[in-house]
Amino acid sequence: MRSTVMNSANIVQKIWSYCDVLRDVGVSYGEYLEQLTYLWTAP
Repeated sequence: MRSTVMNSANIVQKIWSYCDVLRDVGVSYGEYLEQLTYLWTAP
């Protein structure tokens, strides 16, 4: 269970890192989350 929590924390950290980079080039958090949601739910 602990390794799953650590892996989840690492994934969240990476996602926020990408979000910060994209924000710096003009992509809003909303747009970024929209794309993540699309990728997550795509068939």
